[in-house]
Amino acid sequence: MFGRINDISILKKLIFSYVLLVFIPVLFVGSILTKTMCQLALDQAVNEAAHSVERIKKRVLETMRVSIVISNQYYLDQNLEEVLDRTYTSTWDVVNAYRNHLTFDAFPNLYSEIILIRAYSTNPTLLESWNVMKVTPEIQQAAWYQKALKNKGRVDWGYFSFPESDKAFFTLYRSITANKPVGVLTVSVNPEYLFNILRQENFETMLIDDGGHIVAASDRSLVGRAAQAVNLGGPWNGESMIRELEYRGEVYKVIADQISLEASYGNLQIVSLFPVEQIVTRANQASRLGWTIIVISLLLSFFLILVFSHLLMKRIFLLNDGACRVASGDLDYSLTIAGQDEIGQLSTNLNQMVKSIKSLLAEVYQVNLQKKQLEIEQRDIKLNMLANQMNPHFLFNALETIRMKAHSRGEAEIAQIVKALGKILRRNLEAGSELTTLEAELELVIDYLKIQRFRFGDKIDYRLKVAEETKAFPILPLTIQPLVENAVVHGLGQKEESGTVWIDICQRGRYLLISVRDDGVGMTEPELQAVQGLLTEGQEYGRKHIGLNNLQQRLGLFYGSEYGLRIKSLFNQGTEVEIRLPWRGEKDV
Repeated sequence: MFGRINDISILKKLIFSYVLLVFIPVLFVGSILTKTMCQLALDQAVNEAAHSVERIKKRVLETMRVSIVISNQYYLDQNLEEVLDRTYTSTWDVVNAYRNHLTFDAFPNLYSEIILIRAYSTNPTLLESWNVMKVTPEIQQAAWYQKALKNKGRVDWGYFSFPESDKAFFTLYRSITANKPVGVLTVSVNPEYLFNILRQENFETMLIDDGGHIVAASDRSLVGRAAQAVNLGGPWNGESMIRELEYRGEVYKVIADQISLEASYGNLQIVSLFPVEQIVTRANQASRLGWTIIVISLLLSFFLILVFSHLLMKRIFLLNDGACRVASGDLDYSLTIAGQDEIGQLSTNLNQMVKSIKSLLAEVYQVNLQKKQLEIEQRDIKLNMLANQMNPHFLFNALETIRMKAHSRGEAEIAQIVKALGKILRRNLEAGSELTTLEAELELVIDYLKIQRFRFGDKIDYRLKVAEETKAFPILPLTIQPLVENAVVHGLGQKEESGTVWIDICQRGRYLLISVRDDGVGMTEPELQAVQGLLTEGQEYGRKHIGLNNLQQRLGLFYGSEYGLRIKSLFNQGTEVEIRLPWRGEKDV
């Protein structure tokens, strides 16, 4: 099936893809959208109304908290309790007490949320003012007054009017209690402030108290009326809900939420309404506009796909022609296709590929020359290494010592030393470019150190610390032994007292680290710089360290110039030579 599709021209593929992936899905999605548009519009309106309710809830809660904070100040004010509970003997005493201790007029001036603060008291010696009132029989029978005494200082809310005023307020009330009740405090919320909160929203909104009374509304005519009386249903018992009801002859969506504060009685219900038909009508209008846009877009996109296909095919033909010429061997051909899109980039990459092929042919020729040169250099290095790797005086002295001890003694130790010496000679003679394992290289080093200890006794000691995972690591032959010989001959050989050679091998990150360290005579700073120059720049330094130079060249040629030897030395303290090689895991091994 896919093979047949690949045989179809790109133009037909584009048109088929457009019909299958654009035209049909757009029609299908459009039909679904028309059916769901109304519901989406309703959901959006509900969400907006819910956000509106949440904003109103936040602001009304702030207003209620302001009232509670003010009431708490008076509730804890001992001066107020003293004023209300004191028995006065003259009018002047009352006036003086009001003037010195009562600040009821201050908060309404500071907070626009508050319109009136009053204290009601049963003290018969008080004088009535706008803020301090005597409790009349009518007040005593009022439900809010009875609840205030019953709640014993706890905050409660209600919507009611005072006998001296025909206007009702949404009011906080609580008893003022010390050792005994001395009065009732009321803090009335400014109705204009609540109205300003509600009228800023897009939907018709109102606040309803626990008794079902509308305490504030964006429509002023509803304030003070019962929710049942205006066909808002009910009872509004503090539940959060979203429902539909018939209001003013139409179907309305209603979103309601509760406003309540901890440590206080009395709650408010926020009710937001909007007509369903109005939202559906807008959704239908949007749906018709959407279908018009969809049809125009489909026709326009079909025309554009034809134009785009023609331009695309023209450029593809140019690219194909250029690729054919390059495939036929014309490496001097240069293709130019304007543009920075994928086809333009392909033409640029094709030209770059042609240049790369021509450059690669030249590089292959150079690599072959370098390969031949490298083989010659490796043979020369091998000859130099074999000529200089081991000191002939060492071989002579070792053999002479073995001969004399063998003559004077008949011990098995002599046989072991002779065997070790034979292994060393064999490894030196057979050493080539083939890799050996680190474990085998260490066996050669140990044989060499055994012979040196045999020669010099306890004057030479050695310590090995080898990580287990490094033993199978592939390494060039005769890599560590020259470093150990250099430490013994040049480091410990010139030291009168005994000395030690430390060999540490570990894997760290992407490197294998081989460290050979001695506590011999070390080098002065000029000597160290001369040896480092020998390793890095090939400077002449006699024949004293030619073995190190040979090893550095071998490692650089095999592993790369970034790998090789690093030398640190302090005069009369010792020398450390570190080999850094690229780490290869077990899979590479």
